Amino acid sequence: MTFHLFRQTKKSKAAKKGVSRGKKKYVLSLVERMNCDEKPCNSDNSIRWHAYREAERKADREWLPYLQEIIDENKAPKQKDIRGAVYFNARAILQRKYDADVCAFLLSALTFEQDKYILSAILEGLVWMESASDLDPGIIIELSKHEKWLIRHSAIHALGSFPKEESKKALYFYLMQEDEKAYRNEIIYANASLGKIGNEADIPVLERHIRSRSRNIKESAKYAIGSIRKRTGTSAAEPFSGDSEDVFYTPYGVVSKSKLIPVEDSD
Repeated sequence: MTFHLFRQTKKSKAAKKGVSRGKKKYVLSLVERMNCDEKPCNSDNSIRWHAYREAERKADREWLPYLQEIIDENKAPKQKDIRGAVYFNARAILQRKYDADVCAFLLSALTFEQDKYILSAILEGLVWMESASDLDPGIIIELSKHEKWLIRHSAIHALGSFPKEESKKALYFYLMQEDEKAYRNEIIYANASLGKIGNEADIPVLERHIRSRSRNIKESAKYAIGSIRKRTGTSAAEPFSGDSEDVFYTPYGVVSKSKLIPVEDSD
């Protein structure tokens, strides 16, 4: 009887290994299809387009070891598109459900990636996840002062997912700037992020921008104040505009997960 149970255990382990190999093969295939060379065509006939939609639907936390393995084997600059597809899968996982290990995987990528588009995409992926109160936002704070505006803006936006005092301190750096014209876009993103992680004590710094001549700065500040009061229950005030909590003012309009609503500015 003991031998029979032992034999079942061996079969069970073999079956699990088979499942793991199958998942790894599938993830590798998906990443390859996300990067396949194809002639210009409409989305119905695009292998790449369908592969990205498949990743959005199926990316799973159990894929993390395979995603890490792909990154480790494709570190060369010319392989950045492969890494970009891997990060897309990780972001898809986070947008459905927060996972500290997946988030840490993306934070780690921020320490060695150099391409501005890859860095920005990773950071923007962190914007829409649930709050990561258990992880250190140090690398994002560092990138929030990057010389390239695309990286800098995305990092400021991503800090709204990390409810830490050091995150708020980094946001205050921009919110306290006197030269509103020079820091216009940074202030708008900082307003949006502080609206997600701030509390009643942070409202005065946001109120500084209610009198701004820039419509987007002014309205993003009002929205942030309303969001804080709604979330903390300190007031019956509603967010300034928008129907859901996934709406944020940016330099390009009101952004939600699904659409961009242009907003005119007086600047």
